[in-house]
Amino acid sequence: MGKAKITYLIALTVLFAVTASGLLYEVEVGDSLNQSNYELNYSQEIEDVQEISIILDNTGSVGCQFRLRNELKAENFSRTDYSQSYSVWPGNSALMEVKSVPENVTGEINSTLYASYCGKTEEIAEFGFNDTEKTVLNDSVESKTLAAENGGVKISVPVQEGVVVPVDAPAYWKVGSAQLNSGRATADLEAPIFNAEQSVEFAVINESTGRTVGTTSVEMTAEEDLLYRIEQNFLEILLGISLLVNVVLASRFFRQLIK
Repeated sequence: MGKAKITYLIALTVLFAVTASGLLYEVEVGDSLNQSNYELNYSQEIEDVQEISIILDNTGSVGCQFRLRNELKAENFSRTDYSQSYSVWPGNSALMEVKSVPENVTGEINSTLYASYCGKTEEIAEFGFNDTEKTVLNDSVESKTLAAENGGVKISVPVQEGVVVPVDAPAYWKVGSAQLNSGRATADLEAPIFNAEQSVEFAVINESTGRTVGTTSVEMTAEEDLLYRIEQNFLEILLGISLLVNVVLASRFFRQLIK
């Protein structure tokens, strides 16, 4: 009886350990969002640009990268636009925006908004709005690519303040709009495979008028820009100048000693 009882206890202990191990392995860290307490903001009528914003809560237990996707559909028109990527930690919220410039279309446009995060995609809302004026992007705007990689592209354009909104990109690339400050903008970019030979077309919107100026084709290869290189290497340049000044001063000091 004693041996049988010990054997039973050992077997029970092993079974419990295996079961507990299995339960531990199967535990998943949950992630979710909550948008029910916040209103979706968008314009019911537009002329050029539709700006959509919403505050989303990360109610899960892990931090996630969030990105909005806006699918636009109208008669003879369809396009998908993306927001930039937002890092949201558990218990925190973020104001997220996605901008769209519907081209060559007027009248009712249907929009379906999604949020992608931690490998999930959820539909946020469906709504419609009216485009009162056909936007024809015939004019070209010069631009210069200052830096480009899978993660972002930095450009300069002759419009000081405003917004650049992607209107055409390679398949499966997710490119967000970006604010222009002093003629420069950095657009969020996520590509399955980054290819420096590709390009992204942006609509350029002037902040003072709220209207599109034209489009610019942005290459994914950075051009040489003296001012940008100076800004990026300012500390190294300053150190070099300081070193040179010290060498000159030391040279003069030793000359005086020799005299």
